[in-house]
Amino acid sequence: MADRFESTRLSIAWWTLFLLLAPLLWWQGRRTRARTPRLPEAQGECSGFIAGDGLTRCLVVIGESPVAGVGVDCYENSLTAELARVYALRTGQPVKWHAIGENGINLRDTRARLMPRLAGLQPDIVIVALGVNDSTGLTARRRWRSELLALATDLQDRTATPIVFAGVPPLGSFSALPQPLRFWIGMRARILDADLRTTLQDRPKVLLSSPLRPLTPAELADDGYHPSRAGCQAWADVLHASIDG
Repeated sequence: MADRFESTRLSIAWWTLFLLLAPLLWWQGRRTRARTPRLPEAQGECSGFIAGDGLTRCLVVIGESPVAGVGVDCYENSLTAELARVYALRTGQPVKWHAIGENGINLRDTRARLMPRLAGLQPDIVIVALGVNDSTGLTARRRWRSELLALATDLQDRTATPIVFAGVPPLGSFSALPQPLRFWIGMRARILDADLRTTLQDRPKVLLSSPLRPLTPAELADDGYHPSRAGCQAWADVLHASIDG
């Protein structure tokens, strides 16, 4: 109920700002896209192994640019690898990790383009990290909610393991976005995050990660838009708490 109230309150404020500032927001959006450097996806193999004792756990993370390693130099420093390290360190178990990501992808296209890459994998832990491109792309809330349910169903049809949905990242702390665009897009991310929680909170075998706190400048890559290795480490800590809790 609290998340539903929050999304309604934020939606009213978001539309009010849009009606008041639409020309400025449109201009800032175009200017930001033109000026922000487009970083490549990470180099190296998008899978790896962290040594430990006992039964090997298979970790799969599916999502957008942070999963594809945008913002770090190689997959070994990406969100998925950092999460695997945290898991192995705190449990002592070995972890085989797989990053299934694509820069610029949204929730709707994830089902068609990323889900096939799960073929042959038998994950013990599945993380879904999406929402930035749906926030900036202004995906309709009804479509966002329906696609969340569809993706959850697709994943549960493929694996019996619980699915962890990460919170939508805090776009309000992304320094590449000028004000008031940053505040407005950050508000949109919070709306989609609240919708994610109300849509999936009662679904069996679905876990919801705590929201990621605002990132500091040191936790952002040079483009001010993607998490650096430090940002991936901070996010990995939040995601592990959801797995462990």
